[in-house]
Amino acid sequence: MPVRGLPRIGDHIIVAFFGATVQGVIEQVEPDRRRVRVLTDDGDAITFVLSRGTGQFVAEDGSSGARLVFHDRP
Repeated sequence: MPVRGLPRIGDHIIVAFFGATVQGVIEQVEPDRRRVRVLTDDGDAITFVLSRGTGQFVAEDGSSGARLVFHDRP
C-alpha cells in the first residue's frame, strides 16, 4: 500500500465524487493535519477531515461522498 505524504498548502489534488472528479488546491491545513480546506477548479471550497477508519480525507459534510486523491510527489 503506498504511503501518502502529509497535506500541504498549495498541493494540487483531485476531489473524487461518486461519479466525477475535479481538480483542486489545498488552501488551508489545520495544525493537527486532520482537517483541510480545498478550493476546486469549479470555485467550490470544501472542508475534508481525516477518517480514522479508512485513513482517507472525506468531505466533512458527509453528504457528497467526496474524498481526496493526492498526486504522487517526486
